[in-house]
Amino acid sequence: MNHSLISGLNEQNLDELLLYFPDYSIQNLNNIKKLFLMKSNKKRKVSKRVAVIAAIVAIFLALSSLALAAFTTLDFGRIFNSFFNNPAAEAVRIDVGQTIVSDGFEITLLSAFVDNNKAYMMVEMRDIEDKRLSNNMMAVAENVEGLGSEVVLYDETESVATMILSLFLAGPVNEGDTITIPISSILSEISYSESGRQIENVITGSWEFSFVVITEMPERNITVIPVNETYFTKLEIECSPMTTTILKHVNSNVQIGKMIEFIDSFGYPYLKLTNDEIIILEPTGSIFDEDLGWSGYASEHFDINILHSITFCGEEYIFE
Repeated sequence: MNHSLISGLNEQNLDELLLYFPDYSIQNLNNIKKLFLMKSNKKRKVSKRVAVIAAIVAIFLALSSLALAAFTTLDFGRIFNSFFNNPAAEAVRIDVGQTIVSDGFEITLLSAFVDNNKAYMMVEMRDIEDKRLSNNMMAVAENVEGLGSEVVLYDETESVATMILSLFLAGPVNEGDTITIPISSILSEISYSESGRQIENVITGSWEFSFVVITEMPERNITVIPVNETYFTKLEIECSPMTTTILKHVNSNVQIGKMIEFIDSFGYPYLKLTNDEIIILEPTGSIFDEDLGWSGYASEHFDINILHSITFCGEEYIFE
């Protein structure tokens, strides 16, 4: 894993980041900083909302005392596929089937699922009047921060495309809540060069979708004292069928560089199910300061009801 400060991101990198993390704004930055500083509240519930730190860490570093951050990219295609096109994930997936036509452009919200404060949606797009679709498109929602999008399937002959949307929500979502996604335009035939992003087609219209959260993503959480307390005094671990976060309470006077080397020497952490199946956790980002560290991971769908343990830094910790 390449641990380095985020720098030199081009416009394409930033567009890709928005699929998993929210847009940068002063409000988002302040919210993130507030969440990170909540470590002083011993009664807090550590939330996966902290995951948004990784997307704006370059800016955050200039405004805080954080010493090191890392971001690694991974192929989320198969991860999303394991939720949207997997019968085993029916318990956490919300089937919608809502279609809206605007400006000769048809968008159908097929299904969605919510992982704490992030909504993921699969939409199908058809151009009824023209051939404005491409395999490089982006969805835009006016006055909505944190909307990301990525084309995962494009059929030029049929003029149809499947896109994954992600929406960062203001806070944890509960069963019965309604989520609204007001798409206002589709940017198509996007290309990138040294001069920046070029857009061939801008399709404007009004595609406002909404769905009710009928199921919440299940979680398993544990707080443990590490076997090896050289670097950490406590680990707070949250796990869902898609994301796992580890909040590490760092020992005083620890050199962060050596701590990173120690973590990396064990490879990626992994989950073990009661049927002995192993689920590898792939990193989405990490960040450390002088006494607290956070790491986020993603995984393909699995049955969290049979989650047995997590192995981190060579030590196995059991979910009770």
